[in-house]
Amino acid sequence: MAATGTGLAAAAFVELAEEGSASPDDTGEKRMLEVSRAEIRKTAGENDGTLGWLRRRVIVCLDVYIWEPICTGFRFLQLVVIFVPVILAVPATWVGGRVPERDNERSGTLWWYEFLVQAMEWAGPAFIKLGQWAASRSDIFPNELCDIMSKLHANAPAHSLHATKRIVREAFGGRDFDDIFEEFDETPLGVGAIAQVYKAKLKPDLALPGDIDVPESPHDLRHNVRKNVETVLKSTPKRVPSSYVAVKVQHPRVERTVRRDLRIMRFFASVLNSIPSIEWLSLPDEVDQFGQMMKLQLDLRIEAANLSRFRKNFKDRTTAWFPFPYTEFCTRNVLIEEFAHGIPLADFIANGGGVFQHDIASEGLDAFLRMLLIDNFVHADLHPGNIMVRFYEADQPSLRLRRTAQNPGMGEHTDVTEQVLARLRPYRHNKELWSAELTKIDHEGFRPQLIFIDTGLVTELNATNRRNFLDLFRAVAEFDGYKAGHLMCERCRQPDAVLDKEVFALKMQHLVLGVKSRTLALGNVKIGDILQQVLGMVRQHHVRLEGDFVNVVISILLLEGIGRSLNPDVDLLSSSLPILRQLGAQSGKDMVKEGDFSMLMIWVGLETRRFMQASAEDEPSMLSKLNPLNYMFQSISQERAPDQTYALPTSRDESSIPRGSGEGNWEYPSPQQMYNALLRKGYTDTDITAVESMVAVHNFLNEGAWGEIVDWERRFGKGLSRGWEVSKRGEENAPLELRRLEAQEGGQSQPTLIRFQGRPKEMTPKAAMLQMLARVYPSKFGTEPPFDRHDWYVSRDVDGQKKEIRYVIDFYSAPPEPTGEPVFYLDVRPAMTPTGAVERLMSPIQPDYLPPNCRFEIDDVDDDWAYGHKFDYIHARYLLPFVKKNWNLLFKSIYDNLNPGGWVESQETIIYFQSIDGSIEGTALQRWNALLLQGIQKMGRSATEALRCKNYLAEAGFVNLNEKKFAVPMNTWAKGRDQKAIGSMQMTNNLEGIDGLTMTVFTRAHGWTPADVETLLVDVKRDMQDRNIHAYITV
Repeated sequence: MAATGTGLAAAAFVELAEEGSASPDDTGEKRMLEVSRAEIRKTAGENDGTLGWLRRRVIVCLDVYIWEPICTGFRFLQLVVIFVPVILAVPATWVGGRVPERDNERSGTLWWYEFLVQAMEWAGPAFIKLGQWAASRSDIFPNELCDIMSKLHANAPAHSLHATKRIVREAFGGRDFDDIFEEFDETPLGVGAIAQVYKAKLKPDLALPGDIDVPESPHDLRHNVRKNVETVLKSTPKRVPSSYVAVKVQHPRVERTVRRDLRIMRFFASVLNSIPSIEWLSLPDEVDQFGQMMKLQLDLRIEAANLSRFRKNFKDRTTAWFPFPYTEFCTRNVLIEEFAHGIPLADFIANGGGVFQHDIASEGLDAFLRMLLIDNFVHADLHPGNIMVRFYEADQPSLRLRRTAQNPGMGEHTDVTEQVLARLRPYRHNKELWSAELTKIDHEGFRPQLIFIDTGLVTELNATNRRNFLDLFRAVAEFDGYKAGHLMCERCRQPDAVLDKEVFALKMQHLVLGVKSRTLALGNVKIGDILQQVLGMVRQHHVRLEGDFVNVVISILLLEGIGRSLNPDVDLLSSSLPILRQLGAQSGKDMVKEGDFSMLMIWVGLETRRFMQASAEDEPSMLSKLNPLNYMFQSISQERAPDQTYALPTSRDESSIPRGSGEGNWEYPSPQQMYNALLRKGYTDTDITAVESMVAVHNFLNEGAWGEIVDWERRFGKGLSRGWEVSKRGEENAPLELRRLEAQEGGQSQPTLIRFQGRPKEMTPKAAMLQMLARVYPSKFGTEPPFDRHDWYVSRDVDGQKKEIRYVIDFYSAPPEPTGEPVFYLDVRPAMTPTGAVERLMSPIQPDYLPPNCRFEIDDVDDDWAYGHKFDYIHARYLLPFVKKNWNLLFKSIYDNLNPGGWVESQETIIYFQSIDGSIEGTALQRWNALLLQGIQKMGRSATEALRCKNYLAEAGFVNLNEKKFAVPMNTWAKGRDQKAIGSMQMTNNLEGIDGLTMTVFTRAHGWTPADVETLLVDVKRDMQDRNIHAYITV
């Protein structure tokens, strides 16, 4: 590493940041901080001769043992004067009325919070930073205090221009100040607790070179081709080189002040930690963590290293841009970085982003998720003040050009932020004119890009914390809230200090179940609200989380809040899918080798949910609209192409696919039409002699795809239950079963094809999942992606009405046969709709394994039992409430299908909640239960029929009847370990099943709207978890 006369250069810190971790607890920030501390110690102990060494040792001893204690004592007295009035004012928190809109805090408490914040401003930089840090720890402090702390502003006075010039001259090796800058604005742009920032223009010999991007390593051909395609679709704006810089200069003596304050904080933290009621806070550990954060900001070379690392991470990404740091001029006290010309994001939040608001929100979310999931290097101070928007003028992409010669002008874009800013500045206080001007800017071809500044604080999870974070994220993605709660308790700092671990896990389960109930509308799930609730529960149950983990959570809160202020439909989970796919493609195999399946499981879980969310009316994406390769032209000429000498047939073959309009069958294009279409799409190098073979393959594949669709429609066109009916006797008997059903129905209905659409550049979620698995398990899955994708829109006859169904087809090629005959695979299936997803999830799952003496069959108990043999044992569970009023016939069928001496076991639940002490009276739970019973009765069923089960068995002919009744508590209110465990499981069971049961009964029997049902369920679920309601049901 290179060293300068004043210590290590900032470039050396970049190397430290990017070194591999030596231990699971190691991060780049820790390595840089250790070197920074060692440098101070080395400077204090430098040996410049015996007398010089002795003189230095005397000075150090006087400083450490006399001067510093005296200064710390005076500082202590100063802080006493500031904070004693705050301590004396604590009783104010017990007075005043509750303020519902302020987290139900007392008015006196809110006043005291404001008083505390004011005192922290007076106390100086360390306490200002302490307040800003505390604002991010809502897992420790009340929400309202955090909210007030977040508005804490640095009130530090600016240091003198003379001090600035002295410090800057030292950074430039003693060079005269006038020889460094052509222009220097002597008024600071901003004054913070640690430093102040100026705008300046460097001399030409010091200005940045024309190309300041991170140099690329050589890549293989496949990487280069993929990069070229991505560049065409969304090219990165090229910044106009500028010699204007931001000069950040640390306040003189701020480091000594901060270190004294940290010693005082540590002393009081140790004293307070001896109080039993707040011991769980581990205040000394929190002060140490805060101290580390402060020390990171006291060496500006670390911020320069962070900027360099961010620039490297984002050099091939278009979502964000970071200023260039002049590492050769950066020292512990000075940071020189490229001046960021941008419009504050706060202006877009205040006035609206107009036509750009969705782009800005999605780009910010994408940048953050890439920091978190791919880089594990997250900007830890993401608020609107540290994010700006710049504009550039980009050319329209042309895929056709990429297939021939490279366009010399490709990628040459102009940064027009100053021009756009000048146009927008007059309308900052007029939302309508602001939005209208943004529309004009959009029509002129200008595009936005985000700028991130102030990278002094980053979050980099070490190996242990990252594994914990991914395990927790996976549990939530799998909707296992109970497991997530236990993981948080087991892996927190002080597992023994957690209060009511079981209750905390159950609360997490309830919270996650609430998310699960909205999985088909992920845009409605506000991750920020969920995480706020989690932090509140963490605080209530004394679950001490790692600071880095909380920083990630807070960053998610801030980013989603910013994103939703611009785009209310922003979806954090869906936005993470492309990034998880990229991560799997890059590192999936390595993660599996290391035994780390967490990220893979998260990705698979979110892909599955995304697949469920897909709509049959899915609109083509923006990529489809941009990509002309996805569409056949409306009218394809049969004329020869220019310079075409080889004659191609113009005859067209008729397919077996009927048109949706009823006007005969679809016709395939002739070889001449196919060739003309390929030329118009940019495939100028097509071998004309192979076109006829291409048409034959094209027609063959389409015929095969249609055959698959017809088979799907015959089996499942009338619902999944029809499909299970066809397959219940085994696949070998399915054709016979299908013909039997069709004969009963008067013949099979014929589907027709309405239209079709090619989407070769859009990989389906299933294909993406298979690609991910192929990289991890290449011996189990094919490695080649599908070479084409089609969406076919089919007309289905449903009870005399035509219904449009979208089918998705992935086309795969396989190694040819030994004879040279080509082989293709087709993956044909209907596109999943939300309703279809629920129907499929509710349908029985075919098991992968069955014991040799068992068979898996699906039947309707109301139908005739035609098994051809009798049974020795039949078990029935939860049948009676769902059987229409023929319970006698059900038990008679059971009796007739048992061998002599056989026996039956029926386990039924009476869906009637009651309490032993009347605590259920007047609750939402009681009202819901009464309406549920009425609705079930209206639908021709009975929720209490289990009370007569013994009579039905006797009437059917059974003897030796034995009936047992159990009272099962609704939650954990009952005494005793076993009863609490049973109640916990019953509560989980109730919360998981109540949504589907209530929605079905209330909408069908009572005519309620889904919104009314959801409103009622909020109160019902709360009552189900209320241990003061001593309710139970009978089994």
